[in-house]
Amino acid sequence: MNHFKQRELEYELRHEDEYNRRQKSLPKLIGMWFFNVPKSEERVAQDVGLEKTKSGKWALKHYNTSGATYQMKLRAATDKFGQGKYWSPKNESFKENI
Repeated sequence: MNHFKQRELEYELRHEDEYNRRQKSLPKLIGMWFFNVPKSEERVAQDVGLEKTKSGKWALKHYNTSGATYQMKLRAATDKFGQGKYWSPKNESFKENI
């Protein structure tokens, strides 16, 4: 193998390793908590940390990197809007708030 071809392959492998490392470090969505938010309470929902989805529902996203802040937001949303429903993309089913 000539020197140029070898350097090219080494560059591609390093580039591929960098891509894989970045993909592993990105947060992955585990699921979402959906809450029934009245129209008059939408501002409060934003303050609690809920986001409006494309379908118009209010949700709190749960990532594999979620920590104490996520738990605080979940507790505040549950206290304010009642029991939410949890959706997981793996099993695509809803669970009641635990």
